[in-house]
Amino acid sequence: DAIREGLDALNPGWIRFGLPPDPHVRGDGSFNGETVHMERLAWLDAWAAEKGATLLLDPFVMPAYFEFPVPPETRNPGSAIINMAAEDNVAYAERFVVPLMEHVLNSMGLTQVRYFNPINEPMEYGVYQTPGDTPPAMVHYVGMMQAIRTALDAAGITRDRIGLLGLDTIEPLHHLLDQHRLGVDLDPYVDAYSVHHYNLRFDHQPPLNLPDTGRHYFIKGMNVVLEQDDRLVLEYARLRGK
Repeated sequence: DAIREGLDALNPGWIRFGLPPDPHVRGDGSFNGETVHMERLAWLDAWAAEKGATLLLDPFVMPAYFEFPVPPETRNPGSAIINMAAEDNVAYAERFVVPLMEHVLNSMGLTQVRYFNPINEPMEYGVYQTPGDTPPAMVHYVGMMQAIRTALDAAGITRDRIGLLGLDTIEPLHHLLDQHRLGVDLDPYVDAYSVHHYNLRFDHQPPLNLPDTGRHYFIKGMNVVLEQDDRLVLEYARLRGK
């Protein structure tokens, strides 16, 4: 009741639903849709249907079953996140993403889930690594998106029903330049770009002495990120019809 009250008051048009990946993969790699998380998603979808809101489904990290082997010295939890990319992009797309979407759309009949983002903030602070950066993580990331789009289309889940969301990053310009350097292009496979801001404040309270709201972040955020970086990314997306 409290969640519904808050949603009704805020009335968000977009909601990112974080779906923990590992509970949805059985020991043999098959998809498991019988979790409490799916029950919660169904509840939220019903609310979103009433309000016309869009849901973005996001497992945040790669399911452990599909990861490249983690480095042997890895200790979890550690001071940094170690999440490897999918060892086989096609297997990940066909065995996890497609069954997930078929379950959500067909078995559950949810109507408001319209986007999927496979990795939250890839290639930052340890998320989405390839062994020794071979192949380069950005190249593998673009290949993953291509494999997902191909697999979804083959299953009859077209991009007008489920679009892919890409970059999903704190540093979009860095990643766009990295694509250019490596000769790859994410754009044909995604339908939207996501940029994360932790350092913007839209109120007029004095900045706090906290990492994400300290004064230098506040000034840089408002003057540089919004007025320069975001403007460039927005123009980039508009030129590509995203």
